[in-house]
Amino acid sequence: MGLFKPAWKGENSEKAYRAIQRIKNQDKLSRIARDSSVWDVIRNMAVERLIDQAVLADIAKNNSNSMLRLSAASRLTDQTLAQKTYADVAKNAGYLGQYREAAVRKLTDQTVIADVAKNDKESIVRSAAIEKLTDQIVIADVAKNDKESFVRSAAIKKLTDQAALADIALTAQEWFDRSKAIEKLTDQAMLAKVAKNSSNISDRRSAGEKLTDPSALAELVEKETDDSIRKMLLEKINFQNTGQPDTYVIIETLYRECRWHFDNVENYDILKSEFQRRENEIIRPIGEKLNQAGGIDLMRKVYESVQGCFDRSCRSALEMKWNGIGDWRM
Repeated sequence: MGLFKPAWKGENSEKAYRAIQRIKNQDKLSRIARDSSVWDVIRNMAVERLIDQAVLADIAKNNSNSMLRLSAASRLTDQTLAQKTYADVAKNAGYLGQYREAAVRKLTDQTVIADVAKNDKESIVRSAAIEKLTDQIVIADVAKNDKESFVRSAAIKKLTDQAALADIALTAQEWFDRSKAIEKLTDQAMLAKVAKNSSNISDRRSAGEKLTDPSALAELVEKETDDSIRKMLLEKINFQNTGQPDTYVIIETLYRECRWHFDNVENYDILKSEFQRRENEIIRPIGEKLNQAGGIDLMRKVYESVQGCFDRSCRSALEMKWNGIGDWRM
């Protein structure tokens, strides 16, 4: 006749679950939790029913089973010990990535979280650490250097440092990383930096589409080499988001065009094609938009504002180039 085996130690899992749920005695629960011959899930259920803080502390500090240590730590009133347990499991649970991940999600120590985010061997654990990180320097480091794209993506999602986002938008090898960084950019100076300096046409367009700063838009129209982007920027200058011309931006743009004309007029023969391009792609389209929106009165108002910026006539730089638009005549 065999020795009696309690239900919580038997082969029938349903009976074992029901049996452990009926036990309230803390000493008995403690013995079950420490009994390595019992199924881990039953031992864990025993830990979850423990309230004895000394027993919980002993399991959290000394047990070799990471699952039991985490369960014990979550029931501790001593949060200092709980955090030490989470940190130890997060860094030392070996091949048990699911427990390292669970520990990271409980951590509050930013130094430990940063170490895991940069150094854990499993991407899912590094990603979990990123979600807990607040240090923008560390987040930027992971966003730029982690070998896994979804970890970098998680870091970019947490990144708010505008200079770091611009750096990623300009230097990241993967298009997806650059695109996500541009999506997060809100600082007009940083957007302008990307729109001016990116070697990727798609990235310059994406940054330019988010620009609203008048001076930056005007400068980009002057310097952009891609026709489609220049056209898009010009549309933003002409009508912004209201369906009506933004005269401040238009005046800024035309001021830059007149200044360029005065600086280069002595080299007209050499730069003739560039003079013609600027007239056809920038100056006349602006005049046409102004005419559509407010006729010759609006055109005159804008012209006088531009003229007021110079101590010389803008006749050749602007007035002559609008000839024939609506009622505008020389």
